[in-house]
Amino acid sequence: MDVVHTDGLREHLPGLLKDLGVPYDLTMVDYHMVAGSPHLSQATEVSANPPLPKDFLTEAARRIAISQHTAMTCAEYAPDLEFIAARPAEPHDPRGFDLRPAPAKKGEAMRVLLLSPLVPHKGSEIVVEVAARLRRDGLPIEFHAISWPGNPMPDLAAQQNLRLHDLRDPSLLNRFVCLYRPHLAWLPLIAPETHSFVASDAMLQGLPILASAVGALPERLLGRNSTWLVDPAEDVDAHETWLRRLLAEGLASAPNQVVTDHLPALKKGFYPDIYLRPLFD
Repeated sequence: MDVVHTDGLREHLPGLLKDLGVPYDLTMVDYHMVAGSPHLSQATEVSANPPLPKDFLTEAARRIAISQHTAMTCAEYAPDLEFIAARPAEPHDPRGFDLRPAPAKKGEAMRVLLLSPLVPHKGSEIVVEVAARLRRDGLPIEFHAISWPGNPMPDLAAQQNLRLHDLRDPSLLNRFVCLYRPHLAWLPLIAPETHSFVASDAMLQGLPILASAVGALPERLLGRNSTWLVDPAEDVDAHETWLRRLLAEGLASAPNQVVTDHLPALKKGFYPDIYLRPLFD
């Protein structure tokens, strides 16, 4: 059995696992199993549930983290336990997808795509402030933010350079990108992402990426061309500076990476060779 989320099930899990009598894994897709907060950010809601009891963590056959950074962070909360860093399999291989940016034409506004919901832990305050500063200076930068189903649509009527698009069906993202031809995907995240599926979306669209150097983003974007990481994440000035620079240099700036040597190694071949082995034994 693989336990992925426990919220709403915690009182039932011990009895269920005892009745099943099978080994179980714990897969850390966020931090609520060890920290009680899904995102480790004061800007987000805190889980109503406390961390899992220590024996529940200890008795797991394996504790799997979906990124190197997540494995390191979980180990800080439970330093005597092993957390396997194993990146989840994704369709179409985002990492190997070719860059296909729209050409940055002289005199044309730079179109910036925001794939994350405009909520505080995804950097909404950074977005609003930076957009306002650039609008006051008359810089030709347009921000296109996608509102996904179930997420709030902020009132941004005064932000003439920030447009919200209500995309009801996530499968229409590629059609949206083909229609608006953004030059850049911007991920000004505050909370440490455990994997960042929005980064996957940006990579699968072949977009250059400007992102906060938080959570799993440095390891996932390491070595990628046309990719710039901003550190620290909460620094509004740093994001503004990079957007101004990318506009001035026509997105030809050298990549800005963050070293990831301090992170635990990924368990290569974990899912196809180890995780799925019981299916073939």
